[in-house]
Amino acid sequence: RIQEVPACGPHVLSYVWFGMNTGSLVGVLLSGIVLSNYSPKWPYLIAALPAAMVLIPLLLGCLEEKLVSADEAAETRKKFYKQTEALFLSGMICLVCVGLTICGLVSDNIHVNGATATAAFL
Repeated sequence: RIQEVPACGPHVLSYVWFGMNTGSLVGVLLSGIVLSNYSPKWPYLIAALPAAMVLIPLLLGCLEEKLVSADEAAETRKKFYKQTEALFLSGMICLVCVGLTICGLVSDNIHVNGATATAAFL
């Protein structure tokens, strides 16, 4: 939409960056309080709530995506399936991220978490 009304571009970017910096400042200020009074897992759980709000416009269909026909979708899938290395690496990165997240949330043992992170690195 910025391309449709380029004069508003700087204002929109300023608004977005203001929100990001304000959220960062609030997060930094509250993280010490949360960490000193609760477990280290609480900041992640608290951050998951506003992060999940991204799903609201997604589920309401507000992304302004155009509908594609079945033939166009099949053609796009073919292009992705031809890139087997990229698909494999994307899948591996996803599995490693999910695995490290689960391990960090479930295990309190630093040796287990360290071994999992080392295995993920290799």
